[in-house]
Amino acid sequence: NLLSAPLDEDADLDGEGSDVMKTESKKKLHVYRQQLVEGIHNTNNVVDHLISRGFVSIPGNLYRAITKARIEKERTRLLLDALPQMGEDAFDCFVNALRHVLLSHLADLLSAPLD
Repeated sequence: NLLSAPLDEDADLDGEGSDVMKTESKKKLHVYRQQLVEGIHNTNNVVDHLISRGFVSIPGNLYRAITKARIEKERTRLLLDALPQMGEDAFDCFVNALRHVLLSHLADLLSAPLD
């Protein structure tokens, strides 16, 4: 199980040496937050996909919080809070992960331009 993969406790999330998430992508995560929280029923599968694509720079304490949260919606909220710190590639991978776990309707929301 990829969720048990060790993570870098000292991951650099201050934006130096990593991509910064675009403002539009951050807005989309904000605008569609409620739909994402309500619609993602297995956050661990999404996290698995992010890890398998190399996005393991989630700080260890946040990773543990996501995987140990008892309520699924709380896991999703924690993941959504962490995504902007992981850069634009993580946003794109998150959208792909949604498609991978058969949540294309949510991926489509995030893929469409904001009005």
